[in-house]
Amino acid sequence: MKTRHYTNAELNLMPDSRLLRLAVKDAKLCEADPNYIMRMNKWHTWHDHLKRCAVCLAGSVMAKSLDTPLQHTVFSCSEEHGWAYRLDGLRTGDFGHAVAAASVEQRKAMGRVYRHISDYLDPNKMRAPWAVYLEAADMLEAVGL
Repeated sequence: MKTRHYTNAELNLMPDSRLLRLAVKDAKLCEADPNYIMRMNKWHTWHDHLKRCAVCLAGSVMAKSLDTPLQHTVFSCSEEHGWAYRLDGLRTGDFGHAVAAASVEQRKAMGRVYRHISDYLDPNKMRAPWAVYLEAADMLEAVGL
């Protein structure tokens, strides 16, 4: 499957719902790729001893949609990676990045999404099942996020 490559600027402009869907798509691609291993505590980290790159939800977007080289390690993100911090929060249902500008309806939806994601968080995987994130994206999109 050919993946469209984005720029950081394009990712920063994406609504949370679209960014979350993209991240799930990229995470599934990484899970199916023997060069990657999902580790929610690593952005995009090459492990020489494993000959694999560990990626989190945002790291999977770096790998597949930004086309970050496999052996390139990203320890932390700069301002141009604001989208990555948003995704890191969305992984656990944290909307700190959006609450101030949100309408009352959007804040209520954020609360529902937070509860929805947190109900399914697997402490061993440090994430919810992918389907839960897609449901959360639908909930966000319904209120314009």
